[in-house]
Amino acid sequence: MLKILLLEFLVMMSRAAVEAGAPQTEVIGFCYRHVTELTMITEDEQLSR
Repeated sequence: MLKILLLEFLVMMSRAAVEAGAPQTEVIGFCYRHVTELTMITEDEQLSR
């Protein structure tokens, strides 16, 4: 459940950054990298690192 909330938060922050004028390509790269990292996490304890 926590992982899903973090993914939703990441998407919302990425959208807000683009709307505020951040370069879209940089935000997409940042978002993709972190979504990939989050999908590799299998245990909640790993989220605290």
